[in-house]
Amino acid sequence: MTLPLIHVLSQQSPAKRKQILSTIKKHHKNGKKIAPIVEFVKENGGIDYARTKMTEYRDKALSILSTFPGSDARDGLEELVHYTTTRKI
Repeated sequence: MTLPLIHVLSQQSPAKRKQILSTIKKHHKNGKKIAPIVEFVKENGGIDYARTKMTEYRDKALSILSTFPGSDARDGLEELVHYTTTRKI
């Protein structure tokens, strides 16, 4: 959840950023303490931002790959791009 968190943190006040980062640093192994931060990131568009960026990079990668001659290697890379951008975690 790094990119969604970075995006949301960039939109917060310095005090809010400090509070969130402190909680993560002190309680990163405690799911109950981190859960509100995960929800905060979701509610503030972090996941949507990351999905948008993923789609942009996917499209750029596929566009670049399309410039190479067809081959098993190219097909494999295209499949990898599709797999990594559509799989459920």
